Amino acid sequence: MHPYPAVGDKVGPYRIEGRLGGGEHGVVFAAVQASSGARVALKVMSPAITGDPATKRRLTLAARSAASVRSPHVARVYLYGEDNTRRLYIASELVAEGCLAQVLDDQGPAPVQAGIDLMAQLATGLAAAHARGLVHGALTPANVLLQWREGRAVGLLADVGTGWSATAPEVHLGSPSGVASDIHSMGALLWETLTGQPVHHGTPFQVAECYIKDPPPRLAGLSPQVRHLNQLLARAMHRDPERRHGSALELRDDLLAALALPGESGPLLRAPHPRSGPSDRTQVLTFCFALALMSLGLVAGAAMLMMSF
Repeated sequence: MHPYPAVGDKVGPYRIEGRLGGGEHGVVFAAVQASSGARVALKVMSPAITGDPATKRRLTLAARSAASVRSPHVARVYLYGEDNTRRLYIASELVAEGCLAQVLDDQGPAPVQAGIDLMAQLATGLAAAHARGLVHGALTPANVLLQWREGRAVGLLADVGTGWSATAPEVHLGSPSGVASDIHSMGALLWETLTGQPVHHGTPFQVAECYIKDPPPRLAGLSPQVRHLNQLLARAMHRDPERRHGSALELRDDLLAALALPGESGPLLRAPHPRSGPSDRTQVLTFCFALALMSLGLVAGAAMLMMSF
């Protein structure tokens, strides 16, 4: 039996419409529920991952907790389970307007005000996940889904609870992910949103080593807003987890304080540039989910590399 379903196959109550992205940890499909006609993003996990009982149990518990999170800034998990071939699947909200990774790829760095606003929204969503005992663990631009409401970018966190922290030094040294590691990853995400570049470049091992050894990055500029943002980055990405913001809500309040300070004005984040042809939205989703699954693999790879030393 092929490990993944084909177009037209059923997985649980869903029928597969098309493939959106894939990686070593699984494949994401566009699917429809036969009884209601509701369309979902259906992640079918790799048998290589779910074949390990401990990993399968962790993913199932994470999916159960994620299904209980209610926030306008978290992509909702509708259903999870195993189909009759024992494939583990997670059905979640299908956001067809793009992701932060594609916006950064299309447009470059976000305008400062819009970027801070988006990050404050994501911190609100992250706090809702933490309140349910969930650690996100894979905060990357590909896991930030975007919708536009009256010209404003609204962010939703996807894949809550299914990853390992890509940035926090203590995680690369063998400590488990937690609230503090998510705060560190939010700092790295803020930097990438405002600069268009990751904090560090290189192989997963090189990036992990840089996070362990190097101080937090600093934005260029002397405005009150930039000074506040640099203080925020220094705190959120401090090597010592105890020195970071104590909660996602505390980080959100710090971001809102930065938003209120004098700084550079700029346009709003725009929706991704449309591609030609009738499948524009499918292309947008394929780009985002492929990157999300790729980043999940890189995160896990970096963690395993560092833990082997």
